Amino acid sequence: MSTSSEKSPDIEIYVQDTTLTEITEWLDNVFDTLAQTKSQKNQSYYQASWQNISMTILVFKHVIKGYTSIWIDSPNSPWKNDIECARDAQIAFKTDVRCIQGSWEDSEDPDLWWFINNEGEGSLIWKTD
Repeated sequence: MSTSSEKSPDIEIYVQDTTLTEITEWLDNVFDTLAQTKSQKNQSYYQASWQNISMTILVFKHVIKGYTSIWIDSPNSPWKNDIECARDAQIAFKTDVRCIQGSWEDSEDPDLWWFINNEGEGSLIWKTD
């Protein structure tokens, strides 16, 4: 797990079996403002702001079987990294949440993920292709 004190350039988590309504309500509670800007098939785009900083959010339903991706395209989100966001999401949704364990670097195993669920958290190998 990454121990860097630097903020991630973006945030992406994968939430199991959660509705778009639940995700939108959670995002609306986290961010100062949230507005859906586009919706197509399984993708919903939002413009959000937090502490007067604007950012784009993409929610992609069923991007991986049974999981919805929440991608926040900003280094200025409320979370320092994916794991912090995943922890908050797990508390809100009370379901399995996954994210990459560190950062997308060539030296890291792309199948090494971090999971958080009602029983705890830890690393796992998750083949997503």
